[in-house]
Amino acid sequence: MTYPAFVDESARRDRLWRELQANGGPDQVAPGLLQRLAIYRGASGIWYDRAATGSTDPRGITVGVLHTGRHYADDLTDERILYHYPRTTRGGRDSVEINATKAAADLHLPVFVIKTSIPARLRDVRRGHIVGQDDSLEIFNIELEAPFQSLTVPTGRVTRRRTAQLRAWGPYRRADEATAAAARDPFTIDPDKIDRGLHGHASTQNAIADWLIEQAIEPNSATRPPVFDVRWQVERQLFVGEVKSLTAANQPQQMRLGLGQVLDYRDLLSSDGSNVTAVLILEHEPEQAARWTRLCAQVGVVLVWPATFNRLLPHFATARS
Repeated sequence: MTYPAFVDESARRDRLWRELQANGGPDQVAPGLLQRLAIYRGASGIWYDRAATGSTDPRGITVGVLHTGRHYADDLTDERILYHYPRTTRGGRDSVEINATKAAADLHLPVFVIKTSIPARLRDVRRGHIVGQDDSLEIFNIELEAPFQSLTVPTGRVTRRRTAQLRAWGPYRRADEATAAAARDPFTIDPDKIDRGLHGHASTQNAIADWLIEQAIEPNSATRPPVFDVRWQVERQLFVGEVKSLTAANQPQQMRLGLGQVLDYRDLLSSDGSNVTAVLILEHEPEQAARWTRLCAQVGVVLVWPATFNRLLPHFATARS
C-alpha cells in the first residue's frame, strides 16, 4: 500500500457519497443506482470491489454491506450495526470478504451500509465506520454516521401486507441456547449484544416465552427498534420484557443495565398512548433480591425469574378485569 493510493480511495468514497446524494439518495434509491456507482453489486452481503481497491490493499477493501434483517433483525440500531461474518458454502469467498472488511477497518475507510426500504424494492444507505471486530463472536461493529429513519407509513393506500411490514414486532424467534461467549475487550462490541449471546440469556428468554404459551398468551419478538427481548399483550395491556443473565461478578451492572433498558422500551412503546408494563426477567434470583424487587416496584417494573414467573398472573388478571 502507498500513501497516495489510500488518499485516492478515501476521496473516491467521498465522491461516491456525493454522487449518491446528487441522484436522490441516500434513502429509497434503486439497486441499479448502487450498481452503477459501484457502491454495492452482487448477491452476497459484502461488496469489496477488488478491481477498484486492489491497488490500495491486496486483500481488496469492502465498499458496501447489505443488511436484509432476515437472519439478524436485532443487530441494526440507530447508532450501529453488528454485522456478522459471512458463513456460507462458497468456499474461500467468505474469508476473502471478511479480510476485505478488516482491510477497511485497518485503513479507517468508511463503508456503505445498505438496508431494504419501503417499498422493499428500494434501498436506504448510510455511511459507517468499522470501530471494532470480534473473531470469536464473528462480528464487525460498524458505527453509523447518521441513523436510518424509523419506518413510517408510506403515502397512498395502506394494505394489510404493508401494515405488517411496519409493525415493531412479529412471531417469537427462539434464542439460540448453544451460543457461548468468549473473553473480549468490553469496549469493542456492544455489551448488550454479548449478553444476548450467552446461554443463560437465551435459555431464560425461551423459558419466559414457553411459560407465556402455557398461559395461552402469544410472545412476540422485535422486528425493528426498539429491540426488546420479548413482548406480549393481554387484552389492551402491553408487556415488554428485557432478559438479563447473571454471574457473581456482574450482577449490579446487569441489574442496572436491564432496568434502564426496560424503562426505555416502556417509554418508546407507550409513545402512541398504549398502556405498557415493563418486566425485567432474570436468569435466576439475584443477590439482595428484596432490595431489587423493591427498587423495581418503585419505578413500576415487575421483577421476575423462572421460579417467580407466577408473579405476573395478578397483572394479567388486572388487565382482563
